[in-house]
Amino acid sequence: MDHVGKQFIMALGMGATGAVLFLFAFPGLAIPTLMHKILKLPGPGIGFGFILGPFIIACSLIAYGFTKKYGIAVITSAMFSITISILIFILKLETPGPGKFGSIEFITGLIILGLSLEACLYLFKGMSSFFPHMISAIISDIIFVSYSLFFIFSHTVPEKYAALTLNKILIIFTVSVIGAVLFCLLAVIVLIISKGR
Repeated sequence: MDHVGKQFIMALGMGATGAVLFLFAFPGLAIPTLMHKILKLPGPGIGFGFILGPFIIACSLIAYGFTKKYGIAVITSAMFSITISILIFILKLETPGPGKFGSIEFITGLIILGLSLEACLYLFKGMSSFFPHMISAIISDIIFVSYSLFFIFSHTVPEKYAALTLNKILIIFTVSVIGAVLFCLLAVIVLIISKGR
């Protein structure tokens, strides 16, 4: 298998592995329970912005960090979306209803997340190693949350969407930025440890 083929397989593998890890780490209603019942944060969409989006971004950044090839991040996020959707369907896993996990809207959102990350990584490629990752993570996560609010949560929980205030939106975006930075740091640490071996 040539070098490009191996990079493609790595991206697919990272996306599939990430989906399995995500379902194991955040089973059932773990995310809405954490975000709304324990942390008392407003919704909708904050779980997508603080956990789901940043988790996929971390997987994509790790795959990109190993290959340094454009296109890898979107392949990883697309594979993540397909794998998690298949697993949810086959295993009949419980997922938060408002997020429409496994739906066309859900898969589209994750692909948009990957495309946004790709675009940002390309735009900031001249900067030092950590900052383009961090800025790319933040921007792509905000785009993902915005998409999710408009095209998913406005339909699944219209009453909560209609009740969004400027203050709630600022909280959702701020928490999303924090999640993006934390998971970006995690991705960088994983890359440093892996390459140091």
